[in-house]
Amino acid sequence: MKYKVKHSQPLYRFERKFLVTGLNTDEIEALVNINSLMFNYSYQRRTINNIYFDDFNFSNYHANVEGATDRIKIRIRWYGEPFDAHQNPKLEIKIKKGLLGSKETLKLKGFNLNEDLSDLFRPLENSYIYKRYSLDSVSPVLLNSYSRSYYISNDKSYRITIDDCQSYFKIGKRDNSFLHKVDDRHSKILEIKYNDEFDDNVNYITNNLPFRMTKNSKYVNGIDSIYSY
Repeated sequence: MKYKVKHSQPLYRFERKFLVTGLNTDEIEALVNINSLMFNYSYQRRTINNIYFDDFNFSNYHANVEGATDRIKIRIRWYGEPFDAHQNPKLEIKIKKGLLGSKETLKLKGFNLNEDLSDLFRPLENSYIYKRYSLDSVSPVLLNSYSRSYYISNDKSYRITIDDCQSYFKIGKRDNSFLHKVDDRHSKILEIKYNDEFDDNVNYITNNLPFRMTKNSKYVNGIDSIYSY
């Protein structure tokens, strides 16, 4: 299996998350639509799927739980059918520095979730990203899937996403049956994303939202749900 490699330089931006319970998605979207910065749909609603990777000690998980300022998440992402990873998957290294986030990406060839995933990164051995993030030491530990709606402000400075209908599956290197599944139909995640030069005006958005900003990680939530940490 060969990969088409495309390396992108990280661009840091603010990523502010809000955990929402007690409201349905239509009610959250209505609050976004009446915001003073005038948000509009920017992309059609779609399903996002991720396989998360970690080392034997779950180091990335613990770094997030313990609140490390600098941390990473390693995942493969694709859109559409959760069990069809042939749909233009990408390897993403999600980099967090406090509230700032970025990612580095590699475009991958499609693969089958039923195949042996133990050598998934072997074709990348000579790449910068493989060596920098020690991809030889990580294994798949979690599959998740959720729906996302996209909005952009009228001045194009701020983006909002709303995630719902979350599902988590246990996954390993091989022999995956995906029978170990946890659904979360109650929690919604609203996230505001913008470049750091627009941070002074973000209160025009947040002051009109009846939610508190919170630390929230789908990876951590999934590990907690599936592995009962």
